[in-house]
Amino acid sequence: VCMFRYKVMSARLFQCDGTAFNVPPPSAPIRHIRINSVTPQKNSKKRKHRKMTDDTSSSSAASVIRSEPQDEKGAEGMYERVLVDAECTHDGSIKHMLKYKDKDWKDFETKVLVPERLQSLSKLQYNLLKNGFRLLKSGGVLVYSTCSFCKAQNEEIVSQLLKDFSRARLLSPPPLLHPSPSNDSQGSADHKYRPKMGLIENTLRFDPITSHTSGLFIARITKDPNGN
Repeated sequence: VCMFRYKVMSARLFQCDGTAFNVPPPSAPIRHIRINSVTPQKNSKKRKHRKMTDDTSSSSAASVIRSEPQDEKGAEGMYERVLVDAECTHDGSIKHMLKYKDKDWKDFETKVLVPERLQSLSKLQYNLLKNGFRLLKSGGVLVYSTCSFCKAQNEEIVSQLLKDFSRARLLSPPPLLHPSPSNDSQGSADHKYRPKMGLIENTLRFDPITSHTSGLFIARITKDPNGN
């Protein structure tokens, strides 16, 4: 549904483990939406996705669900752009938090704030980012994002990548996303939707007070062509 809402009429969609994704980029231009399954799925899931395929086909975009095995040669260093929109606690999303408010926050405490859940989530986030960086070309750009305010899900994940990979470098924000001046926290006309600097340089944080949006963290990372 989102693909058509934003008029994305040519893409590959994969149902797979993002921490191990290893399929190379397409060798030819994509002229329709393809729904791919990297790993074998149960029959019930296949039927569900076949129905989704039929629905998208009726909307004038040819969609195909097929098995696309991991390439033995791999896809390391083959993607110019990588987006890691990581699973998170969604505590920065006003829409998500309002759902918990209606239930007196009990579900948020039991489903989100359990220590074991938070620990496994941080591990997942780092592994998603690490694999995304592995797939990134030298000089390419990777964006890591969450809709959480938590430092452990944002700056700490990015810092760990920078520590583990000497070629990882944070990029400065593009002009349209330059942080608001520190004395403009109320948001003037020129900076109303601008974020503020994150807890480490060249990372960004959006929030209801500074940018008049839900919470969002963004870090732009490149792979240094001259590194080891």
